[in-house]
Amino acid sequence: MNGGDQPSQPGEHLRNPAVRETKHRRIDFDVTDEIDVMIDGEAERVVPVAIDLLPAALDVCV
Repeated sequence: MNGGDQPSQPGEHLRNPAVRETKHRRIDFDVTDEIDVMIDGEAERVVPVAIDLLPAALDVCV
């Protein structure tokens, strides 16, 4: 949100100091409990180990 009546510009969130953009080919998880994930439109509970990524195939907001 930009706090005004004007729509946000693409990429405006990247100027927020709390936002960081990084690029990765693989994401490794360090968790021991199951988490809820959506896989091909189906809700699943899994213990994730790693995700291998295709270029520009995944945007993640945490």
